Amino acid sequence: MLSGEYCNRDVVFVGDSDYVTKAAELMRDNHITHVVVIQSKFGKNIPVGIISDRDIVIDFIASQVDIHNTPIKNLLKSNIVVVDEHDDLMVTIKRMRMSGLGRVIVVNSNGELIGVLSIDEIIGVISESIMDLEQIMIRDRDSGYLNHTINA
Repeated sequence: MLSGEYCNRDVVFVGDSDYVTKAAELMRDNHITHVVVIQSKFGKNIPVGIISDRDIVIDFIASQVDIHNTPIKNLLKSNIVVVDEHDDLMVTIKRMRMSGLGRVIVVNSNGELIGVLSIDEIIGVISESIMDLEQIMIRDRDSGYLNHTINA
C-alpha cells in the first residue's frame, strides 16, 4: 500500500506570496479546514506548508497580525511532513505519529504537490481492510477451514 494511492488529490492550494485573507477565502468557498501553501518553481507547484483555519484564528488574528497585508510566507511554520507518493503507507503512518501531525503532504519524485493524506483517509483504508478480513474469517468459519492447516 502506497501513500500516493490513498491521498486526497483534490487539493486546494495558495501561493506563499498570497495574503492570509486569500487562504481564508479559499477555505470558506471550498468548505475546508486547510490549504496547502506552494511555491511555484519552474512551473512546478512545490509545497512549503499548510495553513489551517485554526492557524488563521489563533496564530494570526488573535496575535493581531495584519492578515490583509501579510504574505503567507512570513507566517509559515516549519511543522510539515512531506512524503513521496511511493512511500509505504505504514511508514507514512509512523512518520505522522512521530511528528504528531494529522496530515502529510504527498509529492511525486520531482517534489511536486500531488495530494494530502490525512488520518481520515488512513482510517478509511484500514477500516475497509478490517472488513475484508472479517469477511474472510466468516467464510473460513462457515466452510470449516478456520482451524485447519494445510500440510505441504
